[in-house]
Amino acid sequence: LLFVVCFLLFVSIQLFEMALKDSEFVLVSMLWWMLLSTITFKVPPFTHFIDSLWRKFLGNEGLHFMNYHIKRGLVMLFTFMIASFGYAVLLMMQTPSLSKHIMDLFLHSNLEEEDLSVGTIIAMVSVMTLVGIGLLLLILIFAWTYDDFKFHPTRSALEFYNPDWRQVMRSINAEYRSPDKISVNIGHHQVSVTDSWLLQTNIFLPNFALQNDSDFSIVHSNDLETMEHANPGTRAMLKSRQLLHIRVLTLNPNMKEFVVRISSEQYHQLLLKITTQVQNIHDYIIRQTPNDHFLLQFRKTVEKHIPFEYDVDKEDLCIGCKAHPQNAKIVVLEPKPCTCRPFFCIDCLGRWFASRQDETKTPEIWMRGYAKCPTCPAQFKVTDIAPVVALST
Repeated sequence: LLFVVCFLLFVSIQLFEMALKDSEFVLVSMLWWMLLSTITFKVPPFTHFIDSLWRKFLGNEGLHFMNYHIKRGLVMLFTFMIASFGYAVLLMMQTPSLSKHIMDLFLHSNLEEEDLSVGTIIAMVSVMTLVGIGLLLLILIFAWTYDDFKFHPTRSALEFYNPDWRQVMRSINAEYRSPDKISVNIGHHQVSVTDSWLLQTNIFLPNFALQNDSDFSIVHSNDLETMEHANPGTRAMLKSRQLLHIRVLTLNPNMKEFVVRISSEQYHQLLLKITTQVQNIHDYIIRQTPNDHFLLQFRKTVEKHIPFEYDVDKEDLCIGCKAHPQNAKIVVLEPKPCTCRPFFCIDCLGRWFASRQDETKTPEIWMRGYAKCPTCPAQFKVTDIAPVVALST
């Protein structure tokens, strides 16, 4: 990173000097660096263009997740290589004397001091740096693809689980194709959790960890403010999100520890699939989602209401979750009475009620809202729900 920062500083000084002479060159340079930024941070229109351009080579991500991201890393290396060589050529075309100065430097010829201005020296360093980066990337591409990816970091990490690394890759692909996996996007990363694996995409290499052989720890938490639209066409509102940094340590010596950065809402989603306990070593307070906060208040409120006696059959389970007994009854008489027998548990009825509320409002306002009965047209509010108890003898 220090090397890249120094290089960008060199180029910035060069562009500042050339801006006084050639504004067209500065414009082209700005467009060139904007192009590299879209590659690095995976700006959707450009990434879609790259994916469509290399579609036959990359294959289908949904069917062959690991194959796709190994190949995509090579495509990114190739793109950065072309960008490095291309910008070096652009600099030399803009300053024809650069070629002569660079050749004189390598041939140990005498360079005339009057020709070597500060801008010229910086331009020479920039060109040689760009060419050097391009050559390093070219060598890296050949090294990673040599002898069936023999020196590719992903192959080394997969071979830890099985010498037949392609078998492990096929197993990950099969789990990724499963409809019950959970995937979330944060920035230019995608984090997916399958039955056995945690997967994270990156620019060059995918990160992966076998859940049974890994340790998950929340190492940092910070607030991130973003402008979001509650619904399409509505005005953007400033929202604060809690961003969690989860460190993933694996027993695989060929896979370095990596950090997964997700929001607290996404964290609660992933917990449904993560089989390993996530350690909160710093005791961070993890915010609840609005739905979770509402369900907690909904449950406490309903349990305080006067019970509704009903001939309960313990074998009858909630038709929503199929896990809890049917322990909630809508007791409303006006304007339309609800004559339905208990079908749902308190939590499922709470989720139904929350899904009918305005997402732009707070859970406290939801508690004063209305919803239709899931099985009849009767409208009800939270105060119309009673907990069900067995009919007294």
